[in-house]
Amino acid sequence: MKHGDTFIRKDRDKHLWIVLSDPLLDPDKVLLVNVTTINGTKETACVLDVGDHPWIAYTSCVHYLKSEVTSHDLLCAAKDGGAFLLQEPLAPSVLRRVLDGAAESIYLSLDRADILINQGLIDC
Repeated sequence: MKHGDTFIRKDRDKHLWIVLSDPLLDPDKVLLVNVTTINGTKETACVLDVGDHPWIAYTSCVHYLKSEVTSHDLLCAAKDGGAFLLQEPLAPSVLRRVLDGAAESIYLSLDRADILINQGLIDC
């Protein structure tokens, strides 16, 4: 799995998940974020629209509050075990917007933001 790859979990939810950090730079701490329906209760640090990714069918947002950290080994084992369906990777410009949103998010925890900062993917 690579930085910018996306997938949908079969067992837990039907959200699009994004590999936001770079597993090559830190395979023990891989940051994942998901895309969810935008509504009045969700943060709008990064809004995605139809055309930003084939899976997105309506205006959505990146849900930094529900980010997860896993290892590259566990992520690959889940993929190889059929736990999720790979989707098209994010275009570089969309990935940049998601990273910029992470830098602006008030809900991404500091330890998770540090993963991106330490990899030089965001500045804070």
